[in-house]
Amino acid sequence: MVECPRETAYLFCHQGTPSDCPLCTPKIGLYYFAGFEKEPYELPLHNRCLCSWEVIELSGIFSAKKEELANELAQAVAELEAVNADIDTCAARIEELTGQVNEALQAQADNLAAAAEWLQKAEELVAEAEALLNGSDEVTDAVQEEIDYLEQQPQEALAKAEELQDQADGCGREAERLQAEKDGQEEMKANYELRKAEMEKENADLEGCLELPVIEELARSMAGSRLQGL
Repeated sequence: MVECPRETAYLFCHQGTPSDCPLCTPKIGLYYFAGFEKEPYELPLHNRCLCSWEVIELSGIFSAKKEELANELAQAVAELEAVNADIDTCAARIEELTGQVNEALQAQADNLAAAAEWLQKAEELVAEAEALLNGSDEVTDAVQEEIDYLEQQPQEALAKAEELQDQADGCGREAERLQAEKDGQEEMKANYELRKAEMEKENADLEGCLELPVIEELARSMAGSRLQGL
């Protein structure tokens, strides 16, 4: 929370009637600006002086402080824009990672399904070889060659299934890695959004401070050309 640096200054107006106090005539109606409540000079000025001070309190911020706050706000706005850009970057990366995670999981599922098909094919080839062997009264060279071929094929099918299973495991690990990165991006984005909310509140407070009246401007508007000491 930004606390507005409200400050106080004073205008001292020399009050009097020229006909009653001719020696003070050059000073009557003049305004003197002061940062603290101390008369610019003591009244009465002479033995017959009937003059007095009108003290006007001015409340607001000094122009130098307003400039400082305006610069602070400009910097804060730039920082907020940077945070917004970081949020957008995180959001884009999260969207990208979501697609990559889904692709990795789909590849894992596809490889697992393909591995299961090759295992099924291996079982079918083994069964076919056994049926051929059991159904032959005489194992000729041609039959033996067919049996050898059928017995070889399951090994290749099992090797393919194992290869696909390894690929599925790799896809699963990649999906986990991507998901972890995605989780990190989401946490980062959430932190940025919290900071954004804080900065928006601070900026609103600064804007409110800048709406305070400027003390010097108040003094000039009240005293005009009769203002002294500013």
